[in-house]
Amino acid sequence: MIQITKACPHCGSIDLVSNGHNKKNGKQKYYCNGCDRYGTLDAAPRYSEERKEDSESLF
Repeated sequence: MIQITKACPHCGSIDLVSNGHNKKNGKQKYYCNGCDRYGTLDAAPRYSEERKEDSESLF
């Protein structure tokens, strides 16, 4: 049997607890007992690379 261990992207702890699903896209949400944070492990980037480059050219 293959077991996949997921770690918190903030602190690296593997002490995660599933905590419902995201309303927007239905992805699994987790709570980290190590750093007391909530979130999804495979969150999509908020902005595309093209949009980031456009905003950097403004400054």
